[in-house]
Amino acid sequence: MINYSESKSYINYFSKGSLWIIIFFLIISCTHYKLQISSIYCENKINPYGVGTNNFRFSWKITSSGRNVLQTAYQVVVTDGGNRSFKKKNIIWDSGIRQSDQSILIRYDGPVLNPGTKYYWKVKVWDNNGNESEWSKPGEFTTGLFKSEDWSGAEWVAYDELDPARRIVPGIHMPSRNEKWKNIIVGEHELPLLRKEFKVTCRIRQALVFVSGLGHYELHLNGKKVGNHFIAPGWTDYDDYCFYNIYDITNDIGRGDNTLGVMLGNGFYIIPNNRYRKLIAAYGYPQMLLKLKILYKDGNSEIIISDESWKTDAGPVTYSSIF
Repeated sequence: MINYSESKSYINYFSKGSLWIIIFFLIISCTHYKLQISSIYCENKINPYGVGTNNFRFSWKITSSGRNVLQTAYQVVVTDGGNRSFKKKNIIWDSGIRQSDQSILIRYDGPVLNPGTKYYWKVKVWDNNGNESEWSKPGEFTTGLFKSEDWSGAEWVAYDELDPARRIVPGIHMPSRNEKWKNIIVGEHELPLLRKEFKVTCRIRQALVFVSGLGHYELHLNGKKVGNHFIAPGWTDYDDYCFYNIYDITNDIGRGDNTLGVMLGNGFYIIPNNRYRKLIAAYGYPQMLLKLKILYKDGNSEIIISDESWKTDAGPVTYSSIF
């Protein structure tokens, strides 16, 4: 026999439970979900150094607690180099709100940017439900030195100079098997240290150093190695071009006396054969190029370059070979 009263009670209980489930999901669906930008990139890198003259392109990733969320618009702003403030007077480019789902390699199309300068940027987006994100955390990028004039007259400096008659380019493979080369000795030269002292009397807003050493270098500031590079700056066909590195040393320079020091090694720039006989090559003796750009908080600036004012002497390393 069916107990209708018990059945009715069960139906009422089931109906109330279903109602609460429906209400719960309606509340969730009506809740304003969070739309945010999780990461940003310039030239597919985070805070890159040495960005080229025509390659200022921005990308970002968005995250959301909702489902089926798509970007429908974005806005990018770039602020003046050396100033993290995004006040209107400091913004040099504002894309405005652009109706687009593109979030990869958005090209900068503002005023021409200065070489060797740090800039800051941020982005916000809108989605297909009309939600607007907060501004992203600021990113930064540092422009490279676009042409030789941007080095501010910096010169290649060295301890000594290779006689052009002893230049061996391209390198000679297995010289011991070649009558012309088997008695030629390459690499009997001093490996130099270079040193420059300078004084800082004002508060620093930003300090960037641009440096190259052939074949390889280690840069030190006040006795401490700058950066984490090893056998920098990497080898190239030195007759065509060479690499350089950029370091932000704003927080490393102290008030008062400071000293830059550079140690040079041979690398592939010159390959000695007095202990290694498979290959010899000689573009020249080790040399260095450097520019230090200091911006002070009082609005003044200072440029320190590699030139004849640097001191040099033979270093403690007596032999250097890339092999």
